[in-house]
Amino acid sequence: MIIFFISILLLTSLKLCKKQFHPFELFLLFIFSSIMCQLTFYKLFSYDRLGIVPEWWQDLTAKMHFGIVLPITLLWTMYIFKSNTNEIGKVTALFGWIMFSITIEKIFLQIGVLESKSHSWYPSLDMTFGMFIIIMTIFFMNQLTKILRKDNIIK
Repeated sequence: MIIFFISILLLTSLKLCKKQFHPFELFLLFIFSSIMCQLTFYKLFSYDRLGIVPEWWQDLTAKMHFGIVLPITLLWTMYIFKSNTNEIGKVTALFGWIMFSITIEKIFLQIGVLESKSHSWYPSLDMTFGMFIIIMTIFFMNQLTKILRKDNIIK
């Protein structure tokens, strides 16, 4: 239930991102980051590392987290990255997002949303996945901005 309210709150907070992103650009970035987070974190859990407990509430919680909460927090990280924040602030935001995703996974393991299929859980893999998602999102954001400027959608 909490994840549902957090998702609604984060979705409504996206209108504040209009200072750095055009609404169409924001929509495309959300779709891209949602797909990246779901494919990287959620779908890779089907292997031997982690799994989602096969009950409807845990499955819904994981889907909302990896499909809505994590992508929107990544968009807020990209908002900071695109703003006039100094380099230390940008790096802090990027690593903060990675640490947020790892912390939530650990909480999900503790409360029974996720289950470990091995004797231990290695967050270094999740850090690598997080860095990969950030690099791909920054690349996509830069390419998308160029394309939307070329097509006169954004200034």
